[in-house]
Amino acid sequence: MHVRHMQKVAAVAALGFGVWAVAVTFTPVGASFTAGQPVSAAAFNAAFDTVDANFAAAETAIDALELAQPGVSYVRMPTAFSVLLPPATTEVDIISATVDVPAPGFVIANASAYVRFDHTTGGGNNWVNFWVSDASATIDFTALSSTSVPSAAPTGVYRNQVVSQRVFAVTPGTFTAYASSRYENQGGGSVELYYGSLVLTYLPTSVGPVAGSGVGPAATGGAASER
Repeated sequence: MHVRHMQKVAAVAALGFGVWAVAVTFTPVGASFTAGQPVSAAAFNAAFDTVDANFAAAETAIDALELAQPGVSYVRMPTAFSVLLPPATTEVDIISATVDVPAPGFVIANASAYVRFDHTTGGGNNWVNFWVSDASATIDFTALSSTSVPSAAPTGVYRNQVVSQRVFAVTPGTFTAYASSRYENQGGGSVELYYGSLVLTYLPTSVGPVAGSGVGPAATGGAASER
């Protein structure tokens, strides 16, 4: 039996992971020895080879577990930078972020931006849609948020914040998300977005899913959180 296999399993146990929590199938040890019973070298070696193979399988599964650790990608627009949205219902990417995905799991995307309206009273309603998606410059109603200034509001500068959050199921490779916006302009004025930020948090599913549920009208939920 390799001491290295035993050390690996012991290390995982010390971290609080039971070996039973690792996705691995062990081969039963077929041999049974009784005190005082003669044992052939071949039978003895075969039994220990099986035990050694089981520890090797556990080590392989543990290596995969160690690889699939949570990760974070964070991108923020420079302080002096802003995006002036075109008044033509055109989708614009404000910021994007990419995170490495070593194993199947989920990515939680959190996006926000600061909105500045230069509004002209009586010129029509002005509002901004904001969302996070895995498709560039494509409106996505899954996690859409918005803020607006009504037409009757006095001429002036108005400020607000938009926030969008979404959970994506992911497979190994790289995953990119986009925080995007669209200016729904019905009259005079303009809109700029500042201080945009996007955080992607990767969570593996190698330990096994925890059941989730949704509460509320037409709510949805699923296995999007892990031990």
